[in-house]
Amino acid sequence: MIRKMVSEDRAAVANLMKMLYGKEEDFVYGMLEQDCKRGVRYFVACEDGVVDGVISFGIVDSICKIQSHAVDKSKWNNGIGSELMNHMEIFASESCAVAEATTYEERYMDFLIKRGYRPALFQAGFVLMRKRLS
Repeated sequence: MIRKMVSEDRAAVANLMKMLYGKEEDFVYGMLEQDCKRGVRYFVACEDGVVDGVISFGIVDSICKIQSHAVDKSKWNNGIGSELMNHMEIFASESCAVAEATTYEERYMDFLIKRGYRPALFQAGFVLMRKRLS
């Protein structure tokens, strides 16, 4: 089930984010707090009350900018990441024409390409991927 993140999810989301960013817990909690103040949306994938994945994104100038997208490694290849992306794209398509994600990981780039994202910009080891939503 995909749903909006609630305050009780923060510890589980922070653990997923630490896996993604490799940062200290204080950094991750600070980032979550700043994101919430800036209007970044967080959605989680849950099963039996356990958070297995998260996606966060902001909407700026009718562009949906994916901030974070992580799934518990023990749950990879079960469609959770795709479900999160589907939810985000449906949600964002109401007000956005384009979705963007920045990555430096080949595995995530392959995932995005399979979902219709295309490289739009290469810079300093990062690739900006873009997809038309409407």
